[in-house]
Amino acid sequence: MEVETDAKQNEKLQSILRDMGDSPHIIYYTKESLRIHRHGKLKKVFLVATPYHVYLIKAKGISFYARWQNRLLTVSSAQNIISIGAPESSQVRQLQNAGQVVPASVDSEDSGFTMVKLECASVLEATTTERCLQKLAASARLRTEQLENDESHSAQNATQETKEAEDEWSGADSEGSEDDAGPLWGQQQVLLQRPREGEASCLFQKAPSRYLAVASLVDGEFTDYTALKNAYLRNEEDILQEDLAAFVRENEGQVEKLCESHYPAFLHAARQCFSISEQDAELVGQELSGATTLARSSVMEMKRSAADLNLSRCVRQNVAQVVSILRGTLELAEMLETVEIRVQKQQLLGAVVSLKQLMRAAAPFAEYALGEYVIHQRVPQLSQDILRPPYMTSMHG
Repeated sequence: MEVETDAKQNEKLQSILRDMGDSPHIIYYTKESLRIHRHGKLKKVFLVATPYHVYLIKAKGISFYARWQNRLLTVSSAQNIISIGAPESSQVRQLQNAGQVVPASVDSEDSGFTMVKLECASVLEATTTERCLQKLAASARLRTEQLENDESHSAQNATQETKEAEDEWSGADSEGSEDDAGPLWGQQQVLLQRPREGEASCLFQKAPSRYLAVASLVDGEFTDYTALKNAYLRNEEDILQEDLAAFVRENEGQVEKLCESHYPAFLHAARQCFSISEQDAELVGQELSGATTLARSSVMEMKRSAADLNLSRCVRQNVAQVVSILRGTLELAEMLETVEIRVQKQQLLGAVVSLKQLMRAAAPFAEYALGEYVIHQRVPQLSQDILRPPYMTSMHG
């Protein structure tokens, strides 16, 4: 892949993210190639950022060079040179002394990527790249602080509830405490039970009747095409199409938000499985069971959301096909009306030509009620009217 190709759609890049256990959601990448001095040569590279890491990728062959954590990223620039790296070991020790868990700040193929200097094509490009990376780092630090505060409050609440439960059950047998999930599992349940954002449909808030019309079409088990009939009679096909498009966009946004909200929880549960210490040995069973249940529920939610998204897309395609059929039947009805008018006015030559066109137009709709009516009833009757002498037509009238 060249550097200019859309990084979000590159399979090699997605494979690197999967191998590194990172999110597949790319939120930033450099569209123009950068250059790095390596082994005495200038090599083309580009930067790719996920919500958790910034990657340095070799442009030729799309291979991994290094990655840094967003919340520990340091960025600076001078002229057209941008410096990217991780904090010094003294800063890492300060974070560890403050009680924060700080994994390896740099993952790379060698130790030469703790601090790298990249050459940009211009000073403006270096400044723009620096500003974007600084925003990523600030956002990651803010998100980390919010998660730490939420976990702290949740852990305190769970601990308080556990203490109250122990006071109430102080006389019970010790075996009866198997159903009592530990503080950590209680914290996970509190995080899982938070209300989701964006569940209320904007279309429902603006026009409930239009939302119900769309819902009647996308319900796979109880599909009702009355909404299509009403839209056709009222000449509101365009409005219905816009509502369906809005419905699909909302579902796509909800699926993306749901996946983004559950993916960190999935990674958090996976890290907990690897970070069990000797002091937590008594809670291994409870923590592992809780983490497994949380991961399974997250995966099921993402599968269900993906299925809903596919259903919405299928419905949109079906609605477009129905609209096309309705337009064809409308044209067929107009042609039938034209033939009848010409027969009544005794414009026989024009009526014969229009009748042939009517037969050709009705053939694709033979399986529908209107097509069957035109072919088997109206066409024979109109043919007789054309062949009947004028005085017979007047007597018949």
